Amino acid sequence: MTIALPSSGIISRPFARSDDTAAIIEKLGLGPVDIVGHSDGADLALVLVRDHPNLVRRLVISGANIRVDLSPEEKLRSQWSQQQLDGHLRKTAAALPPWFLPDYSKVSPDGRDHWMTLLAKCYDMWLQPVVIEPADLKKISIPVLVMAGDHDFTSIADNAEIFRDLPRGQLIIVPASNHGTFNTRPDLVNLAIREVLDQPDRNSPAH
Repeated sequence: MTIALPSSGIISRPFARSDDTAAIIEKLGLGPVDIVGHSDGADLALVLVRDHPNLVRRLVISGANIRVDLSPEEKLRSQWSQQQLDGHLRKTAAALPPWFLPDYSKVSPDGRDHWMTLLAKCYDMWLQPVVIEPADLKKISIPVLVMAGDHDFTSIADNAEIFRDLPRGQLIIVPASNHGTFNTRPDLVNLAIREVLDQPDRNSPAH
């Protein structure tokens, strides 16, 4: 069984998402599962494996980050008025791809009117300076494919750091791609994912 965790996926409370995902896996009796996570879903997946290692067999992450590079403006966010925050969220919403809101509206049990609430929760999450500590990555013993576009949000150096800290990590930098690796290079990305999920355990060396 493979579970996909999309960008900004599975958010019922701001920072309990890995426990929420674990509860779903356990409730459905699915584990251990293969996880494919993109962006926030990739960060979620790393925390899920850290906290619930028995529930995940293989992991693929794309566009993950282990720390947040906050702008000077965002570092002062605690001093913002509600009006400033609302204005910033509206600007963020306007800058997102136009298909985000329609796609969310189709699957959200809360409906289209919940969109800005979701965005506010995501923004709180994005301001957390550290997603997962390097020391925790070193304890993840399952095979993990680290994927990123060569023009992704996070640098190639940052993705290489994640890869090096994972005992059974693999790394692929997708050429001519940005943060949307799954959309811009689907054939190459799907091939890489299948190679990892289908390979015997002995073909995933430690390093």
